[in-house]
Amino acid sequence: MSLKDIWTGVGLILRDVDGRILMQLRDDNPIIQFPNHWCIFTGRAERQDWSDNTLQSLERAVRREIGEELKIKTDQGLVPFSPDKISLFYYKPYLFPGADEPSHQFAFTGDLYVPLDRLQLVEGSELGLFGPEDINRLKIADSYSDIIRFYLRDSA
Repeated sequence: MSLKDIWTGVGLILRDVDGRILMQLRDDNPIIQFPNHWCIFTGRAERQDWSDNTLQSLERAVRREIGEELKIKTDQGLVPFSPDKISLFYYKPYLFPGADEPSHQFAFTGDLYVPLDRLQLVEGSELGLFGPEDINRLKIADSYSDIIRFYLRDSA
């Protein structure tokens, strides 16, 4: 069985020039996983993302997801956000609550090159920039807290 046939999640930690992480507050909707929790930008690798190159497929998926969820306000209107360079730094199987099989979770890092006030969130209810000292006080989605803590440990 290939990754194409298994739920494969992708996430992106966007860091600003001060090292803070951009996070979104998930909608307060009981039908979604982890409603009203903070998380990094995430989504699922979809069929159209896959090619023969697994890393390129995962990069395509995370870029598509961030472009769907986060826009830049410009004089010409809203344009999808896309970081210049991203790097894979994390992989772990994760068993979502109620799931029978674990999913594959991959996470990338990238730089946030746009000020917060020029960003518009499309999915979720709020954007925020958080430093390491803020993370423990946030209600973070379980599947992403490990990724964030691993990133903070690795980048310290």
